[in-house]
Amino acid sequence: MVVLGNKLDLLDSGPPESRLQRKISRQVATEFAAQVGAVFFEASALTNDGVDAAFDHIALVLAKAAREAQKHG
Repeated sequence: MVVLGNKLDLLDSGPPESRLQRKISRQVATEFAAQVGAVFFEASALTNDGVDAAFDHIALVLAKAAREAQKHG
């Protein structure tokens, strides 16, 4: 499972007064993800930053689960 923070591009774009402010800190999000057995990622659909890392992680976890299921299946 992953917890994904989106709109990453809005944190650093534009003039300082119009930049998006975080609603939840990276630390709080990371701690929450750990509590629920997930990994925290941040991503931007606009710039594609972080998207590949999140999907790569999901693919690896699913592939591992499929191998384990075949072993015990």
